[in-house]
Amino acid sequence: MKLLGLACLLFGCSSASVSTKPILGNYNVMVSMDGKSDPDVMSLLNGSDGSVLITFIAGITTDADGPNATRLRASVGEGYSVTLAKQPAHIEHSTGLLNGTLWGDGKVTGMDIHLTFHYLPTNFAINQMLDPDGGVVLSRPDMGEATSLDYDITGSRL
Repeated sequence: MKLLGLACLLFGCSSASVSTKPILGNYNVMVSMDGKSDPDVMSLLNGSDGSVLITFIAGITTDADGPNATRLRASVGEGYSVTLAKQPAHIEHSTGLLNGTLWGDGKVTGMDIHLTFHYLPTNFAINQMLDPDGGVVLSRPDMGEATSLDYDITGSRL
């Protein structure tokens, strides 16, 4: 064992995954975008291969035919950083009902969580800018460069 410890000091050792146990549980969160907020309850559950499964009581669901049919899937890194790769999802928020692709990142610090989800809708035009007359110039992902809608998820463990 001492030899293994010395080898780790000299050459570096990395674990396959960070323990997710300290961050698992339910969180009271606010989902905010574009000045509008909705309360929700978010759960972090143990997934396979060190992943974390994320569910919401309302508002954010996954695509039943997608690779994450029942829950959003995230990985956990050092310092309890949370990363979501791109995956299909549905968002029903005070800003509207959207279908599209979600990805993001964030961190769990003590009892608090803060995530940012980037969302590229497939059924909705995204406000790109205001024109000089005060109107909104819209674009769609299939009509050139598009930006994402950013949702902030902040809250505390129940």
